[in-house]
Amino acid sequence: MNENAVVELCKEAPDAVQVFRTCDGRGWAVRALRNIRKGAFIGEYTGELLSDAETARPERTDTYFFETRVGERLFTVDARLYGNFTRFINHSCRPNATVGMVVWEAQLEQLNHICIFATENIPKGKEITISYGQSWWDAKLPHFSCRCGQPNCQYSEDRRKTELQRLAAEMAADLQARSASAVSISSSDESDEKRSV
Repeated sequence: MNENAVVELCKEAPDAVQVFRTCDGRGWAVRALRNIRKGAFIGEYTGELLSDAETARPERTDTYFFETRVGERLFTVDARLYGNFTRFINHSCRPNATVGMVVWEAQLEQLNHICIFATENIPKGKEITISYGQSWWDAKLPHFSCRCGQPNCQYSEDRRKTELQRLAAEMAADLQARSASAVSISSSDESDEKRSV
């Protein structure tokens, strides 16, 4: 994404934050431009509201997906084209912000707004981070690892390698079980043929 597109997406960024390009190759990020108090509202994750059918379309990419509810129905917010600065908040295994679902009282349909709040005092200049969650990493870890740099990183390159080894062993065991099942079926078919002769 070019810088002009990022500037357009971030026009609504409050005065308290700034989108910037990291120098360590992680891409875009968001930092505090002033001290942000613990519990303070940072922003709402916005984008295009998609149904399950729209989410499943092949041209959709899940990089900027976030699930929410309208009443009892599950929807996905896709910030890829229509999001704001919050789509650039990176993951950390030790985040300083969290995601909370908020419902405005006056709404007819109870849409859960995806809001981001500080979980600690965030000093001016510090990057704002959230946890993307276990299910996000379950889907992404086979493809890339976390680069948050925290000593307690849960999704590091070592963990990624371990996960890939686990998946490979699982696939090998499944393949072996299928092969054994096919041999067993083939053997029983041969026995049936011998009995009928």
